[in-house]
Amino acid sequence: MSKRGENIYKRKDGRWEGRYIKGRKLDGKVQYGYVYGKSYKTVQDKLIKMKYLYRRDNQDRQPYSGTVKQWLMYWLETESKNRVKLSSYASYQYKIEHYILPSLGDCQLSHLNSEQIQKLITELRRQHLSVNTIKTILAIFKQGINSAIQAEYLIRNPFDGIQIPTEQKSKVKALSLEVQRKIEVIAEKNPNGFPTFLALYTGMRIGEISGLQWSDIDFERDAILVKHTYRRMPLSQGKHKTQLSLSRAKSSSSERMIPLGKLIKKMLLNWRSQAPDSRFVFENNGHPIEPRLLTYHFKKITTEIGMPDIHFHQLRHTFATRCLEAQENIAVISAILGHNSVKTTLDIYTDALTFQKRTMIEKMENNRLLTK
Repeated sequence: MSKRGENIYKRKDGRWEGRYIKGRKLDGKVQYGYVYGKSYKTVQDKLIKMKYLYRRDNQDRQPYSGTVKQWLMYWLETESKNRVKLSSYASYQYKIEHYILPSLGDCQLSHLNSEQIQKLITELRRQHLSVNTIKTILAIFKQGINSAIQAEYLIRNPFDGIQIPTEQKSKVKALSLEVQRKIEVIAEKNPNGFPTFLALYTGMRIGEISGLQWSDIDFERDAILVKHTYRRMPLSQGKHKTQLSLSRAKSSSSERMIPLGKLIKKMLLNWRSQAPDSRFVFENNGHPIEPRLLTYHFKKITTEIGMPDIHFHQLRHTFATRCLEAQENIAVISAILGHNSVKTTLDIYTDALTFQKRTMIEKMENNRLLTK
């Protein structure tokens, strides 16, 4: 299997094909050469030889003279813009302009080294950013640098040897049955309480609830088809810092089918009867209700029961925990939640699985006693 950056692929005719840079055109664009072989190793060896010859013949070639800022902006416009979703592109641009360029934007790309990147990480820690946010920023930065390496603007990877920060993952806290019941009592009386029930009994994310359309609900098959998400995107230009965006679900696993239970189906049909011509389930003047308004309504509910620190996302965790407590199949729960893998579900809900583990041990012991 081809490793990242090697540009070795198996052709339909069974041969292996490798691509390497053999020169540059008059306009500076890369000119590629190709090698072929019956095996991956043969092509790999040929590529090593051709890359060596290219470097040897171009030792006097002028390195990229631009700055980190110039390269990353070029990379964003020419490579990332057409490869990722609009929301991802906006996130890339925002993180580059707000977190990378202030520290390293004026640095010559050819002079960039691991020590400077390590200092950037230290600076990001001083800004009290979460480790996950820092990792995302570095991942975007690394993509841009890898592109420069493939274009042979950099011979050494400045990310080699970088120490990525780590932190202890905080354990997810689901609501107890007692607290859940208190919230449901208040939510049932509240005119804006239906999104709370939807999160508690489907496990949908807040952005997915905001972007839910009536066309996504199949009442005949009793299923909700999660296709969209509605969220605020950061903007790097203009007078507004953010912009609301309705887009496809964040990943292929996020696009999923959720079985529709009798309780939520009844609530949905009743809700639709109040606004039969609306496009979105939760709508405001023809537009989806934005997530922070749902959060605002939910905060009123939790304040009324004297627990204002509960956040909306805990409803999703509560749904997952109730499913685990009912001893449902972990793979099925993972699919309903839209996780990339069962491992993700297991990592998040380790504590919730304690009940299942205890039940399993008790069953094993009971089976042993019955066989005596």
